[in-house]
Amino acid sequence: HLDQPQRAFELVRKNNSPQGAGMVATFCMSNGDYEMAIEFLLMANLDKQAFDRARNHNKMDIYAKTLGDKGTEEQYLRLA
Repeated sequence: HLDQPQRAFELVRKNNSPQGAGMVATFCMSNGDYEMAIEFLLMANLDKQAFDRARNHNKMDIYAKTLGDKGTEEQYLRLA
């Protein structure tokens, strides 16, 4: 479904698939869409990569928003 990115995004969000989220995150990064990449990296349980992308691309607000109230103590401490 990566020839139909929006459809792929919907499917991954609906199914909460870490493997699918990783593929979508790679797609987003290759297209320079770091906001979406951060969302899907977190969904793929690739927290360090998500944090690094957020920090390197000035998207910490997106990282924090995506975490919402579902983050771990370690993730919140990193934001402080």
